[in-house]
Amino acid sequence: MPRWVAMYLSQVVGGQPLVIIDEAFNLKRTGSIPTTIGKLKVLMDNDQKLLKKVECLMGGKASNDT
Repeated sequence: MPRWVAMYLSQVVGGQPLVIIDEAFNLKRTGSIPTTIGKLKVLMDNDQKLLKKVECLMGGKASNDT
C-alpha cells in the first residue's frame, strides 16, 4: 500500500503526468496508475485511519475527487 500512496501523491500533489509516474515506479503500463489510485481512494473512503495518514503526508486534506 505505501507504493499506492506514493503514486497517489505523485499525481495529486506533485501533478506528475502518468508517463513520469510510470517511469519512476518502473511499471509495465501507465493504465495501471489510475486503477491503483482508484483502489486507494475506495480504501480511503472506508478507512478513516488511512485517510488521516494520507492527509498528514499531504500536509492537509486529501482530495478523493481527483
